[in-house]
Amino acid sequence: MGPGSGPARDFRLNTTLSADEGRRFQHPDVIRRILSRARTIAVVGMSADMQKASAFVASYLQHEGYRIIPVNPRGGRILGEAVYPDLASVPVPIDVVDVFRPAPEALGLARQAVAVGAKALWLQLRIVSVGG
Repeated sequence: MGPGSGPARDFRLNTTLSADEGRRFQHPDVIRRILSRARTIAVVGMSADMQKASAFVASYLQHEGYRIIPVNPRGGRILGEAVYPDLASVPVPIDVVDVFRPAPEALGLARQAVAVGAKALWLQLRIVSVGG
């Protein structure tokens, strides 16, 4: 099963977004469109500890056929992929940046995602940045 070819998933989410924000950013069709067009997903804050959300989400995405690019300043290898210290160091085009970092880092990571030409930025539930 390749990226975007799996069965429809239930994307109902419980967040603090307004109804309009939920429709714009979390509508199942938007999520499906992003995932069906993506091939490479950079996971910022990825851990080698498979008990952590960043690792098991990345493992699932890799199993579904996406290329996972771990981003963590510690370096090494995770899930058979080289770990890069930051988004600017990733040598391949990035479709989605999936962020597993605290909310205060969201704005800076969003700017980095734009700078590398990522097509989408995915923040975890309850990660909100209202800055600049």
